[in-house]
Amino acid sequence: MTQMLMGAGPRILLDATMTEGTVFNFYNFYGYDSLDISGAGNFGSMSSTSILSGGTLSSLFDVDGPIESVLKITIGSDPGASYFTSVTVGAVQKLSSAATYSYGGGIATWVWSGLFGLDGTGTSSVVIS
Repeated sequence: MTQMLMGAGPRILLDATMTEGTVFNFYNFYGYDSLDISGAGNFGSMSSTSILSGGTLSSLFDVDGPIESVLKITIGSDPGASYFTSVTVGAVQKLSSAATYSYGGGIATWVWSGLFGLDGTGTSSVVIS
């Protein structure tokens, strides 16, 4: 018999599948966006966007202008930079503590240098914990 111990391992806040999309507006954007961040329309989709501790995953993408990865959560009040510990897309994990964080207009944003490796095609697993 297997027992789950409370506090063992990170708490999963979102476990979903991204159907990657892409748009171009000065730079290429790859992944998922429901906020028209690029100015060229929404792209990609998610099997689920509800964050267990509150809020909605609104964007998760790579951009090749400045080489960076971006995660945006729509939420009513500032959750703080440590709202989650890590996000894993496919085999690439990024820590919230390594991101540049901001909050404004009901949107919390984490930005990392470097890419998740999204290419705008296929699907990728997404785990926020």
